Amino acid sequence: RETGEIEENGCGQGYAAGSSWSRGQAWALYGFVLSYIHTGEERYLNAAKQVANYFIANCCDDWLPRVDFRAPSEPVYYDSTSGAAAACGMIELAKILPENEGGMYAHAAIKILKALEANFCDFDPANDHMLDHGTIHFPINKTPEEAGLHISIIYGDFYYTEAVLKLLGSEFNPW
Repeated sequence: RETGEIEENGCGQGYAAGSSWSRGQAWALYGFVLSYIHTGEERYLNAAKQVANYFIANCCDDWLPRVDFRAPSEPVYYDSTSGAAAACGMIELAKILPENEGGMYAHAAIKILKALEANFCDFDPANDHMLDHGTIHFPINKTPEEAGLHISIIYGDFYYTEAVLKLLGSEFNPW
């Protein structure tokens, strides 16, 4: 619309319209951090911190992101890909902020990655993936198969590997 008004607020891949799809939050976090890195515009840094704080607050009970932060508490559906992508964003955020502020984001990224490793990683060389429990759609009116519930998703492995490389000191930045 030319006025900038929202025409529709669909649910996309989350629980419902107006809910909070965790992978969308993770992509927003990482995207705002990257926008700040490439432009230096403070508004992107501020937005990244807001989204990071929201993400941390919504998964810090066990550091395993649910598919949607506003979905009912039962049954529990996870999305490991959102955790891996958010960890990448938090690591980059930690690198650009003073240590007394950025340390919180580095700590959260490590907690998320450790939780993913302990609960959802499978390093068997016979598998074609590392990270399980990615979810394509919240399974409303869908079978688990149609929803892509708790499966491996290739970009989950990508973000997980990227985050681990960053923690090891690599300057790898494909963006």
